[in-house]
Amino acid sequence: MADLVKAENILADILAGKPVKYDNREIEGNLNLDQLKDDKGRAHIPVPIEITNSNIGTGVNFNNAVFEEAVSFSGSKFYKSEIDFGGACFRKDAEFSEAEFGNANFSGAEFLLNANFKKAKFVGQGITDFRDAQFNGVADFTEADLAAADFHRAQFSGNANFGHAQFKEDADFRASQFNGYTSFNNTKLSGDISFALARFSFYAKFSDTNFGGNASFMSTHFFCNANFGYSRFSGYADFVLAVFSGDADFIKVEFDSDAKFDNVKFGGNAEFSWAKFKADVHFQNAEFDYRLALNNLKFDRLYITWPSIKNSLVYDGPTYLTLIKNFKTIERYSDADECYYQYRKVSQDRKRLYSGESGWDWSKLSDVASWISCGYGVRPIHTVICMFCIVVIGWVFFIGSSESLFESFYFSVMTFTGGDPDNLTIGRWLRTVAMIEAILGYLLMALFVVVLGRKFIR
Repeated sequence: MADLVKAENILADILAGKPVKYDNREIEGNLNLDQLKDDKGRAHIPVPIEITNSNIGTGVNFNNAVFEEAVSFSGSKFYKSEIDFGGACFRKDAEFSEAEFGNANFSGAEFLLNANFKKAKFVGQGITDFRDAQFNGVADFTEADLAAADFHRAQFSGNANFGHAQFKEDADFRASQFNGYTSFNNTKLSGDISFALARFSFYAKFSDTNFGGNASFMSTHFFCNANFGYSRFSGYADFVLAVFSGDADFIKVEFDSDAKFDNVKFGGNAEFSWAKFKADVHFQNAEFDYRLALNNLKFDRLYITWPSIKNSLVYDGPTYLTLIKNFKTIERYSDADECYYQYRKVSQDRKRLYSGESGWDWSKLSDVASWISCGYGVRPIHTVICMFCIVVIGWVFFIGSSESLFESFYFSVMTFTGGDPDNLTIGRWLRTVAMIEAILGYLLMALFVVVLGRKFIR
């Protein structure tokens, strides 16, 4: 059995200016620093405190304490007590690794150097409160085990590491500031979590993270790259009005419920290749400044507009065809046509008319003919222009075979449309021109009817 130490003996050591150092002890009574507070309600602790691997009494009140030296509660258990470090200031390193807490209050606490909560367990029934806490050094919550946690308006000036941590209930990081490297890599979030209005000034890593509840990143600003690769959102994912100033990586992310990226600004590359959206996904009014990769993207209904992505979309044939089908499903037929047009045009441009290895590529010639004559079947204006050009060319050939320019133009129009104007006589070589114009007229008028009918009949 661990040796027993009374809380009043520890307080007496602090009053006497003696360092506090205990390991594997049973601390009996309340650690209450109220008697040490000055007129401003602050209790200054000038000595280092090291109480490790111990069971600490029924109550711990270090509210508004100022720890001038290093503090270590590594491996100690507070789970039977109410812990209050609210407003405390740790001027040196604060060590809570592998500690076990009941209900813990660190609201407004200030950690001027490093704060180590690695593998700490917060098992209380209440909310673990870090509201308005300031972490000026490294904040290490690696493999920590938390129930409900509140980090509302917390500031992380150094690196913040929540990798492999577990949040068994809701977590609140609204309006928090992350000014260093931030990692939620392989973190398990069982409840709802909110990063609304949060700011990530440096690289933010959420890869392999399991979002078990709803996740909100509404109006969150990522000033550097953000990596959500291989994560899973089991609940609703809200990125409305978020700003990604760097690259946004969503490779192989799974969204089991609705996902909203409305009004999101992607200032860097946006990577959604191999992602899976099992419900509806919204990108209304989203902006893409650089490349957008949707290769092998799986989705049911994708609400997005073609103008917002046409200049950014990375070419991938199956992706284009899937988008075309999607635009038709959500009744955006004009976007479907424009997407198909760009797909065919990019595909045509990527082909080589002649290659020393494979010879002539007749499919490129076919594509060029389709592009000129009808805009790949989605732009009837191309057919109209072709028809007009052929009539004008015929008119030029027929000038001199009639009494006036109008008569020549009339003859060209009638020839193109299959008519047989009277009182006009042309030579043999012009008959060949007329025959060619008539054949092209039949073909183009039939093509125009088909293309126009396709536009009208959906």
